[in-house]
Formats: sequence, C-alpha cells, structure tokens
Amino acid sequence: MQDHSTILPHNLSSPVKAEHGTAVFHSNYSIDQTDLISNRRSFLSRTWDKSLPIMTLFGMNPSVAESCSNDPTIEFMIKVARYNGYVSLYVINTSPYIKRAETKRQDFVIDDEHWEYIKYAVSEADLVVLAWGENGQKYGVPTLTSHFPLRTLLAGNSEKLRVFDFGGINSMKKFPKHPLQRPSFEINHELKILTISDFNSIL
Repeated sequence: MQDHSTILPHNLSSPVKAEHGTAVFHSNYSIDQTDLISNRRSFLSRTWDKSLPIMTLFGMNPSVAESCSNDPTIEFMIKVARYNGYVSLYVINTSPYIKRAETKRQDFVIDDEHWEYIKYAVSEADLVVLAWGENGQKYGVPTLTSHFPLRTLLAGNSEKLRVFDFGGINSMKKFPKHPLQRPSFEINHELKILTISDFNSIL
C-alpha cells in the first residue's frame, strides 16, 4: 500500500498532522453551547495505520468527540471503516456548530474555513459516506449549497459516494440516514452506491 501521512491544508488556521486523532476546532473555541460563533468543530480524524485508504463520514453536525475521545457515532464509524478495510476515518458535517441533539435551523451556520475542510475531506477520501439525516437535509444542505459549490464538489467525486440507506422516501423528503438512527445499522451493513436519481433527489 501507498504510505499515508496526512497534512491538513496549510492555508487554514489549524494545519495539524492527522495521525492517531485530530480535531480542528474554532480558533477561539468555547465549550459554551449557546455560542454559535466559537463552539465549532470543522474536522475530526482517526487514523490507525499510515497506509491508505481513507473513509470520510459526512454527517449533520459535530457532537462531543475531540482529539482523544469519541462519541457513539465515531466509535461506530471506526468499526465500520475497519470492517470495510479502511485505515483512516475523516469526519465532516453540514454545519460546524457543536450540538448533541435537537438541532434547529439556526444551528446550521456559514463558515468559510469549515468549507475548506469539507473540500479536503471529500477530495482526499477513497470513500465518502453521506449520513447527514433529516435535519441535515432540511437545513444543512440548503445552507451549504446557497453559499458554496457543494453539488459540484460531490458530483466531481460521485464514484466515492455511499449511504447506509435513505429515509423519508414515502414522505418525499428523502435524506441519507444517520448510522445510529433507530434501529441502528450493523457494522457489516452493506453501504449503498448512489444512483443519479438518488444524487439529484438530495442535492
């Protein structure tokens, strides 16, 4: 395998080497969950081998995972990545604002640096799992696409895109399901390839 030692983009304010665990927070990071400006995480990685390949999870918004601690989603996705033969997991979200539950429209914020990490994590990955859920589809994707070329980025990497499954099909509000939605998926769940119709319906 090709040697893999990842350096995050130098034009960003937090260029760090992604080896075992990396978390990139706002430069004035605050743990105050009411602080929409500073309570942000743009990028997370877990790497257990310096070879390739890389899986990226594209979720809704960050929860509580940091450089050396995981939340349930990260724990699960590490197992999924390992099961499928990946040696690194990158995590990005439709919004960098950190919130554990009950996301609302105002929680989906515009952040230029966050967009740079989205571009990086999608472009560098060998597989990108879309899993931003119903609110990510309802609020996160429109917020991103109104300010950044998200559709163009994902279209240019369409062969990499996967989902666990789609929700909202019967209600005409289709969205990529989160892996821990109820009932949660199994580690060995077969990730689905997006069709052109799937792509167009969510983007």
